Amino acid sequence: MYRSVVLSILFLFVRSVPLLAQETHELQGRVLNSSDNPLAKVQILDQATGLLLTETGTGGEFQLSFPDSVERVSLVFLAEGYQSKVMLLRPSSQIYRIILFEAQRSIEGVTVSRRRLLPISGYAPLTSRFTTLDILMTPRALGDILGGLMEDPDAQSSATDGRLSLQGGAPQESQVYIDGLRLPNPYSISSKNSSVRSILSPSECKEINLLSGGYSASMGQALSGVIQIFSRDTKDVKPGCFVSLSSIGRSFTWGLGAPSSATKLEFSASYTDLSLYDRIMPSAYP
Repeated sequence: MYRSVVLSILFLFVRSVPLLAQETHELQGRVLNSSDNPLAKVQILDQATGLLLTETGTGGEFQLSFPDSVERVSLVFLAEGYQSKVMLLRPSSQIYRIILFEAQRSIEGVTVSRRRLLPISGYAPLTSRFTTLDILMTPRALGDILGGLMEDPDAQSSATDGRLSLQGGAPQESQVYIDGLRLPNPYSISSKNSSVRSILSPSECKEINLLSGGYSASMGQALSGVIQIFSRDTKDVKPGCFVSLSSIGRSFTWGLGAPSSATKLEFSASYTDLSLYDRIMPSAYP
């Protein structure tokens, strides 16, 4: 008899422990915007642990369960396009109403900068880097690499044929190198006192570096500037035909070779007509 009473008491005690542990408090509410429209997919996180607790439904509603020992909880509400909000809430039967305001996005200023390389000698005051986009987006260049370099303060054009001059030197005192190989004549053939353009296509170049001044020690005081041009990698050359049309002409490119091949061949042809630009504004070349 005594043993059965003890077992009954233990059985009731064991059953009462889970019941006490299962007692929780609910925290529920709705998330709305400033126009009282419900916001779905709003992430609700615990600020103390950073864990994602739940997300709001299609009607902006949410419901959380906390143990009886939790009296207050700090929640973070996150939604794309809205300001985040942190609130200290108490689990109860009250239905909370959370308002999120739209995030204000504005541009206060724009800073345009250009990277500069270290000079290759102690006397080189100017070292500038250009990309293909810089050449194509320069109105004065008209798609010409050497014409785009004339935008630099230390670069000028010759008064007779429009060739590039650096640091006030003669055009022949500026040398052009493509992947380390010197290009003897980078200009198209022209007669005296007529404008010329370079024979280089900006679409085939990856990077253009302009180095001016300070080559007396290694060049015998006969060089005023160096233009370093790096061509595109073989993996960037895609097989197939490409035709582009623009207001200054048209171009055609034909690439040969497998996409994974290390050796590829590309033919490019372009036609430039500046008559439309000459009608709108005078040509930049004398």
